[in-house]
Amino acid sequence: MNYIYWKPFDNKNYSLNEAIDMVLNNPDRKDIQMRLRKPNDYKELIFDKDNLPKNLDDLELPMWAIKDPYWHLYVPDYDMESKANDVRDYLDDVYEVDSRFWDVSQMSVGQVFNELDNHVLNDELRMEIILWLRDNNKIPSRY
Repeated sequence: MNYIYWKPFDNKNYSLNEAIDMVLNNPDRKDIQMRLRKPNDYKELIFDKDNLPKNLDDLELPMWAIKDPYWHLYVPDYDMESKANDVRDYLDDVYEVDSRFWDVSQMSVGQVFNELDNHVLNDELRMEIILWLRDNNKIPSRY
């Protein structure tokens, strides 16, 4: 499961045992992850079928994660992955990415945009992009 983009499977909260059960015993989804973000922190625990131990008694987690009833399930966002692949292919066709630093097939859209911004865009093109975003109401208002 080497996807970059994931989306929520549903908007439900799961206990640890419920989340594990969904990951291990969901015949319809082989590509499902369980995630938990540590409260007041950016640390996130992520598990899928590949990194859960065969014997669940060997699963070592901090107490806050064991007791937390807010585990969430995620599945790959295939639509976003497809769009990202199109962007990567386009970038690879029109611009030679420095492969010492980037593997084009693993770049996120943000990394692609930064690569373009750092090496292709000038202030005139940046202004056109910003004005297009503004004129098409793509920049969220503060109020």
